[in-house]
Amino acid sequence: MPIGAKGVVDPAELGRQSPRLAGRGGAFINQSADASSRTGLHRRRAHKVACPASQCPNSPARPHPTTHRKRRHARSSPPGHRHPRADDRQADRGVAFVSGGTRGIGGAIARSLAHQGATVAVGYSRNPAAADQFAADLSRTCRQFGASASAHQGNVGSAADCRRTIAEVVDTHGRLDILINNAGITIDKTVTELTDDDWSTVLAVNLSGAFFLSQAALAHMLDRGTGRIVNVSSVVGETGNIGQANYAASKSGLFGLTKTLAKEAAFTLAKSCCPSADRSPCSRGD
Repeated sequence: MPIGAKGVVDPAELGRQSPRLAGRGGAFINQSADASSRTGLHRRRAHKVACPASQCPNSPARPHPTTHRKRRHARSSPPGHRHPRADDRQADRGVAFVSGGTRGIGGAIARSLAHQGATVAVGYSRNPAAADQFAADLSRTCRQFGASASAHQGNVGSAADCRRTIAEVVDTHGRLDILINNAGITIDKTVTELTDDDWSTVLAVNLSGAFFLSQAALAHMLDRGTGRIVNVSSVVGETGNIGQANYAASKSGLFGLTKTLAKEAAFTLAKSCCPSADRSPCSRGD
């Protein structure tokens, strides 16, 4: 008969199918397939009864690898994000300034900092009415944590405006702990179409502005011995992009500025982040 439900092979049938195997292993296969399976099963059952897993010297002390990985993942993965409650006021979240912080990525950063309990100052260059409304909305969130918010107008491409803005933030809130260099513009043209003003304007806002703000903020951070500087760069600074030679150069320059800041002021955690394309007002040219 062929292989049955129990995996037993008839030697005669095996011989008919393959005469070369007849009489050589049929009986062995028939006996071992049945006897070894019963013996192994009985041994495992007897061992399980006589020696529980918690007392078995052959069992590892740690949990099963799969269970261990799941538990480790659960510990390393935070629970669902929640904004701190108004009761979470025991920690001072510091004072942060976000350039270009009234809309787009900058506005999202400012709102996130406010929900974390920080005092937030935002910079803007035009449309004072919209900036004041944004600051008022931000203040309502900040007041829940005993913090405050303010808006400061200035041209990031001007060294004098950058120094004045940082001085205003320090005078208003008493100190500056976090600087987010987010302000940026685009003037997209091919290399042959870019004018001198197109080139210099983008670099003045995106790169020189970050330098001037960092320079002014770092003076206050050095006095306090602590601080954080985050430069919002772009993936275009790493890869380049057609029609964005000026923008790519400015964002690539932020990498070098960030590394130098980190080396010159080791206590200051200087970082750069590289967002990809988004539907912000800057990307739309507004």
